[in-house]
Amino acid sequence: GRATDILISFTSDNGITSLAIKDNGKGFQKVHKDGKGMGISTMKYRANMVGANIDIRSDRKGTVVSCSFQTKEDEKGRRKM
Repeated sequence: GRATDILISFTSDNGITSLAIKDNGKGFQKVHKDGKGMGISTMKYRANMVGANIDIRSDRKGTVVSCSFQTKEDEKGRRKM
């Protein structure tokens, strides 16, 4: 809520590819008050299904969601999961 800036970065270094999304909003509570929220659980589940790690940090200064995974090069030197 109320973010005025969003930074999206996508990097790859030494076989690790990372995606990070950072905003300067007011953050959020990790536990949904009424117990109905599934967003974070779904993101963690999907990251796990493809062998990725996900980290979610939120405070009154904003939120950072980062996801990283190992990549390999195919026979043509292209990166793939």
